[in-house]
Amino acid sequence: MPISEIRERISRSKNFYYDETPIDEFGFNDLDLEKIEQILKDFHPIDGASSRNIGVLLENNVMTGGHERPAITLAGWLIFAKNPQNHRQFRNAQIEFQQFRGTTREAPIKKTIITGTLPAQVDQAIDLLLQHMWVVPTIQGSRRVEIPSYDKTMLREVIANSIVHRDYSKMYQPVKISIFTDRMEIENPGGLLPGLTPFNLIHKREWRNPSIAQLLEKFRIGEMDGQGIDRLYSATRRIKLPAPQFIDNHSSFKVVLSGPKAFDEFTAEEKRLTVLVMLILEDTLDNEGVRNAFDINTLKASTLIKTLMESGVIKSTTKSRKFARYQLTDEYRQRIFG
Repeated sequence: MPISEIRERISRSKNFYYDETPIDEFGFNDLDLEKIEQILKDFHPIDGASSRNIGVLLENNVMTGGHERPAITLAGWLIFAKNPQNHRQFRNAQIEFQQFRGTTREAPIKKTIITGTLPAQVDQAIDLLLQHMWVVPTIQGSRRVEIPSYDKTMLREVIANSIVHRDYSKMYQPVKISIFTDRMEIENPGGLLPGLTPFNLIHKREWRNPSIAQLLEKFRIGEMDGQGIDRLYSATRRIKLPAPQFIDNHSSFKVVLSGPKAFDEFTAEEKRLTVLVMLILEDTLDNEGVRNAFDINTLKASTLIKTLMESGVIKSTTKSRKFARYQLTDEYRQRIFG
């Protein structure tokens, strides 16, 4: 077992989360009190560091240590500090946005470093992505308009997920957003928590930084209900794009979102993963479900189903070919659901 996983398990066994760590070098007046008032309604800046105000901050995990020795938490600092990157420990608590020409990193076009509080970073990152997002034509009424492939809600979900689940004990790298001609990648320091895999993310819930998650929810940045992965999968299905890919490198975690493409441009892995997600969400599917998911004809759907059966991903639940339904094989169910 890697040492990082051992430390993570010890932290969980003590009911301690890293985002509750006290930041001792700064105090009450280093926080943006007006912003706190906007988000935490019982907080009143005019009263200063009153017992009531400290109580509100303690209750919301902006501070820790009790009334006797209140200290700003890591979560409180990253979300409410006047300038979070002023603290040397959090210089990399930022987002690095890069755009590339082509499908590799050989030809960078633009690089932007996004700093500030976590809520401000999410908003700035969304604005940048929408400026460079692929568009798809659609008909609205009698007009043909172009809309972003991924809407603002979906982008907010995936970016918020990256900053909520990053490992803030590893501050040597920022969150990285990279956009290529064919895909977008969002990578955060820190791999998946013990017990989580790219396969079981959709039905297992675990928070690395629950205080950050709860405070971001007050900003209405994401639902923070543990259903973000489900919504991400559902969104890609609606626009008939490959399911997101989740890559756990132990030291980092990456989400890959595909750009617009026709079914014939899907890789074999993208086809397999998209069907896997359908079966995780719906348990069984038929030829019509595959046709609708990929916007393809019966022959292409049948060919894909046959390929997935031959590779041991799915199996038929009926003897009838005409009314056949399919589900995950026992091997894949074990890999996903345990």
